[in-house]
Amino acid sequence: MKKSIIIQSLSGLILLFFSFQGFAQWEESGLTPMPTPRFGSSAAVLDGKIYVIGGIDYDGTPTLRTVEIYEPTENTWSTGTDIPIPLYRPGCVVYSGKIFIFGGVDPEGKSDKVFEFDPQNPDTWVEKAAMPTPINWHQAQVVQDSIYIFGGINDTWVDSTLVYLPKTDNWVIREAMPQPRGFYASEVYDDTIYVMGGIYLGLTHNQVYAYSPQSNTWTQKGNMPDSKMSAESVTYGDDIYLFGGWWAFNPFDLPGAFSPQTWKFHPTTDTWENLGADLPDDEVVGFASALAEDEEGNICIYAI
Repeated sequence: MKKSIIIQSLSGLILLFFSFQGFAQWEESGLTPMPTPRFGSSAAVLDGKIYVIGGIDYDGTPTLRTVEIYEPTENTWSTGTDIPIPLYRPGCVVYSGKIFIFGGVDPEGKSDKVFEFDPQNPDTWVEKAAMPTPINWHQAQVVQDSIYIFGGINDTWVDSTLVYLPKTDNWVIREAMPQPRGFYASEVYDDTIYVMGGIYLGLTHNQVYAYSPQSNTWTQKGNMPDSKMSAESVTYGDDIYLFGGWWAFNPFDLPGAFSPQTWKFHPTTDTWENLGADLPDDEVVGFASALAEDEEGNICIYAI
């Protein structure tokens, strides 16, 4: 019997994908809820643990500095070291056994700060070389020894490709995106970075662009089934899973229009599949996602 792929929400929902029979639905999970309810956090998996970083507290307090750590094999939470400044949706990756966060929304509006967390020195975050420009509503991805950040928003919509080199702590700029984009989803498959959906000039989009770091070129791929912004995604095996988000005309006109579908993208065939498993309306936006193994050895996609 093959292992299950499971999408779990730490607010108490679970989506099961049984790869041997193609079954998927939401049902109760019994997972321990996160200690601090939050919206717009970022997440990273390090040594099998899920680090949930920053965000906005649901009680209306300002942007958070808190870091909380989920241990999937024990279904328990612990408290990590606060990030140096409050941040909402920083770009977040793991590289060489360390967590890096980039930019995001700070109390002044946007940040160019870069911080590194090393579990060998767990009591501190180290500030690194600042981004060339402050950016928020972006994502970060790792290919080999470089960290790539595309688009986002500063005072306007951004189409830049910024590359951080951790070994030398400096930045380079590469080929710009075909179109400015923020609030997008992104994943890496076979050393190619896929940028999916997002918003530009108030319109959500369904375009998918693939960036090749090797050739420094962009290629348009098969469109998503519908437009989405603020969706979450993970890569598992040969597929990219994308779920949640909005298709609202204006992202600030809350609640907008929820987009609860869960889709699977096949990069090798450039095709999309609707898995027929929708998230409930109150679980569609504002969460982070992470891929980790639970206590039974299932590979799980956690919605946090």
